[in-house]
Amino acid sequence: MDAMVDSGAYMSVIPEGIAEEFKLVSLTTVDVKPYDEKEPKKKKAYFVDIEILGVLFPYVKVVLTPWSIGLIGRDLLKSFIVMLDGPKQQLGMEAPKRPGLEAASPPE
Repeated sequence: MDAMVDSGAYMSVIPEGIAEEFKLVSLTTVDVKPYDEKEPKKKKAYFVDIEILGVLFPYVKVVLTPWSIGLIGRDLLKSFIVMLDGPKQQLGMEAPKRPGLEAASPPE
């Protein structure tokens, strides 16, 4: 799955097509405030395993987007070293070389 880094998103997002393809079932809801709206909305949440740069994050709580790409939010970004080079318009990410990368908690 292709995804963009979104440091303004507090949680990660996956495309609706992925949820349909894997027949994901929503286990809970979350309040989400879209960037272009003033009030939060209740959205179905799903728990998925996500791997980024060889680091596996089990049971990540995500919501769906109609876009064809996902968003990597701060819930996952906080586990990486992220380098932004504005003048070169480049973004780099690397997994820190230390144990104990944080992952989302499993559903209750």
